[in-house]
Amino acid sequence: MAYLCESIQVINAVQYGVNCTQSALFEMTPEARDELLKFVIKVFAMVFVARKVLSMFR
Repeated sequence: MAYLCESIQVINAVQYGVNCTQSALFEMTPEARDELLKFVIKVFAMVFVARKVLSMFR
């Protein structure tokens, strides 16, 4: 379940805290989550390989 949170800060009325409401904005299907995870892993792998290749030329 996804929650959308915003911080509440009213100085004179002394209301501090976080207001969280349930939201469907960030719901992802398992397939979309898997694709996003694959993309992030590929980006990290490409950065790792690029750093290793660049360090060989130093």
